[in-house]
Amino acid sequence: MKIIRFSDVHLDMDYIEGSDGDCGLPICCRDGNGSTDPAGVYGHFHCGLPVKGFEEMLKHAKENHGVSFDFHYICHKNDSTPSLPIARVSCLLRHLHSI
Repeated sequence: MKIIRFSDVHLDMDYIEGSDGDCGLPICCRDGNGSTDPAGVYGHFHCGLPVKGFEEMLKHAKENHGVSFDFHYICHKNDSTPSLPIARVSCLLRHLHSI
């Protein structure tokens, strides 16, 4: 049996590239307004991880470390941004089979 576990990914499905990365709020990178510290394509230090960054992380693991996503069970520690319901996480994790 193969198991894959994600911990502390802090995935943010509402991340908007180019948004203010240091907005002074608990969650930034969502308003679409630029700043002198804009959110990048793959993430920003003050923000949750965008889907694109998550996908690239998984592709790197597969291509450079031989990680296979042919798994039977997924464990996701629920420490993500507040707007990330488990249904959205499940949908994204099902997408892993295509990576």
